[in-house]
Amino acid sequence: MEVAVCTSCGCELTEDAHEDRTHPQNRGYHAMIAPLAKARQWPVAALKTYFLGRIFGWIEFEDFTTGEIHRVPRKPSTRELSKRDFSKLIEMTVVLAAQEGYELIPPSDWLAEKGRAA
Repeated sequence: MEVAVCTSCGCELTEDAHEDRTHPQNRGYHAMIAPLAKARQWPVAALKTYFLGRIFGWIEFEDFTTGEIHRVPRKPSTRELSKRDFSKLIEMTVVLAAQEGYELIPPSDWLAEKGRAA
């Protein structure tokens, strides 16, 4: 099985597309977006939901009682993301935040800096 390493989080990516994301990926993502959530005065969970929708797409449905249109992320939770999808989430979150003028530090960069400081 071929192994590649994600440049965003440093996790090994195998060809098994269904291998679940790792806990270090999840912790790193939350740490990466926390400063942006604070700056925007959004809960971290709401910002994560926003990025999941922006990156993986939205599903729209109509409220059958009010007719109001609601949107939810096509992939509503990071729990079911594969390592590859989670790496895409990290990479594209950095890109989208930069387009909005905010620099995020990917987990791999943070870990590399921490290693140099030790």
